[in-house]
Amino acid sequence: MSHSLLEVNSLEYIFNLFKQDEKTIVQHLQNCGLLRKKLHCNRCRLSMTLEHDIRIKGSYALKCKRCLKAVPLTKGTCFEGVDVPFRLFFVLLWLWCCQVRSLLVHRLIGTSRKTILECYRLFNYICAWKLLQLDDKFVVGGSGVVVQVDVCVLTSRKQSTSGEKLLLGIVDTRERRGIFVIVPDREAETLCEAIEKHVLPGSVIWTDCSKSYKNLNFWKGVSPFKHCTVDKSKNFVDPKTGACTNAVLAHWARLKKFFREIGVPSWRVLPEHIDRFKWLHFYGPDEIVSFQAFLKHLSERYPVH
Repeated sequence: MSHSLLEVNSLEYIFNLFKQDEKTIVQHLQNCGLLRKKLHCNRCRLSMTLEHDIRIKGSYALKCKRCLKAVPLTKGTCFEGVDVPFRLFFVLLWLWCCQVRSLLVHRLIGTSRKTILECYRLFNYICAWKLLQLDDKFVVGGSGVVVQVDVCVLTSRKQSTSGEKLLLGIVDTRERRGIFVIVPDREAETLCEAIEKHVLPGSVIWTDCSKSYKNLNFWKGVSPFKHCTVDKSKNFVDPKTGACTNAVLAHWARLKKFFREIGVPSWRVLPEHIDRFKWLHFYGPDEIVSFQAFLKHLSERYPVH
């Protein structure tokens, strides 16, 4: 096959890639580590071979020639939980990497929104799974490093029957890296515990003058942080300490822009889209790079060795 999934750079490329016959496509996916390549029959202990079988999902299976036992190629892979052809799966993945919202995808290619959302949820799940493998990515700061902290209201009480929805933004100004933490309220104990979990001791924390942060100066007796504040009703930058929250506000702006582009419908699915935003921040500066990184993480999550 002259084309490769690892070289995808457009939707047209994907369509050309999947113009090949089914067996060639299956072999290519096997070589990419997305479909099982080898398997031994647990009854006969013989190597199973690739056979065409229209009764099986994916139209191909690994079959034992002696007992005729067949194992679908999609078993134990990312394709097992979604009932879509291979070509459609990668078309949706490319559109997901391009941050095309599901309603527009439905109008463009005619696939049902239910199918699109099932695939999008799988993609978001892979993002969350990968992020969980990177605990160090969610701890910022260090000795003398400035970390800006602020709370953002995502939905007001009028917009949600369950009250306002809050995110705590924490931005490392040295590495220009931000993380977002869902918090149930603005209570001082809630915010201080979240900061303690995600910010290394010795960091210099800049916040506004909210009472919620007042305990940072003496958190648990001797605070591990140096805390500076800025009164945003008077200054954007504190004239004495230079403290501000501009970096965290910039991260909020990018997050909200991302939500507007993908059309997040409700708070219920917001956490998975926050994970998607974080994943894109770490791995996807553009759709080509994010597509390639996603294929790698897909094979890591569903190893077929």
